Amino acid sequence: MTRTTDFLFGVRHHVSITGTVFNDSNANGKKDGLELTEAVTLTAYRADGTGLAGTTTPSLFGSYNLGGLPYDTDIYVGLSGTTKTPSARFSGTVPAALADVTLIGSYRLSGDGTASTIGQNLGLATVTAPTATVGAVSATGSATLTLANTTSAVVNVAYSVNGGPSTGSTIPAKSILNAAGTRTVTLTDLVPGANTVTVDWSTGAYTGTTLTVEVVRG
Repeated sequence: MTRTTDFLFGVRHHVSITGTVFNDSNANGKKDGLELTEAVTLTAYRADGTGLAGTTTPSLFGSYNLGGLPYDTDIYVGLSGTTKTPSARFSGTVPAALADVTLIGSYRLSGDGTASTIGQNLGLATVTAPTATVGAVSATGSATLTLANTTSAVVNVAYSVNGGPSTGSTIPAKSILNAAGTRTVTLTDLVPGANTVTVDWSTGAYTGTTLTVEVVRG
């Protein structure tokens, strides 16, 4: 048996990543019966930015197969061709060469193992970021932060001031009459000058881009 750098010749297949990419119309993170698949581009990379393989996922029906991938290698998969938010996102340290890529995950299979296939389904949903409005800063260094949600699902938030401890909360879904759901919290310990408030948010399986708000205390 001859061993190459990627697979056991004549014995094992290359690594493949397979699954379904679908339009998650109700943003619940699961493919429901009437939700169709969606055509996007998935590309597998090495950490140095070298492309390993790419595929266009099928529209309407079917699954994808991103194949020909090596063992014993950190494989990063990037998503392009959509403006929707993916249900899976890579949460580790992003290699510098892939800083501009929307990564949905990183995978690695050992050449000494028995597995050759990795499953990765991916929902795509249109989610709307909450808005953040800051009230006047008091003489003691506190202010209100009002978060508004215009989607039909509860939004989870975690906010912090100047990189300090994060506080979790939720924003109610919009009402049946389409009035935005709101949550007002109090920011404390604002320092003189500019303060940076960051708000991380998510809706179900979908994590949005961090909101950043500047609060100036005179």
